[in-house]
Amino acid sequence: MDAKPVPNLPQFMMASLTHTSSEPVRLQILRGAETLALEVVGVQEEHSSDRLSDLVDSIEGQIPTLGVMGTSIDKKVQAILPQLRSGYGVLIAARTASFGGTAVALQIGDVIHAVNGVMVTTVEALRGKLEQMKRGDPVALSIEREGKLQYVSFELE
Repeated sequence: MDAKPVPNLPQFMMASLTHTSSEPVRLQILRGAETLALEVVGVQEEHSSDRLSDLVDSIEGQIPTLGVMGTSIDKKVQAILPQLRSGYGVLIAARTASFGGTAVALQIGDVIHAVNGVMVTTVEALRGKLEQMKRGDPVALSIEREGKLQYVSFELE
């Protein structure tokens, strides 16, 4: 790669990280007894979750109890994620760096539909429901993950 030997896949991956997507990479490849010379320009594919970060308000989207940033499901979010099973809930868009509360098994892309059986349709409603609880209370979140409905349960810290 760029006239430097790359003997294995991990080193290839590390070497490829030093290139920007618009910068061509010169590769010399050994295929059988034949040596091929290629110049490749990388393309960075945009993922639908990348567009979600534009929809999250950094102040209003905070859900400190869960250590996440979220956004209410609206028509903009539905357009980006048309595979959602229902048109309501709170989409988890990011995890917050400075979080010392309960370790909750939420992932970016999860949609919270209910807290302890009570439907939540906005970030404000979710935050309000969690703020009503006290330390040690059991919490069961009804979530949608990759098209499947499931529960995430924990005790509030």
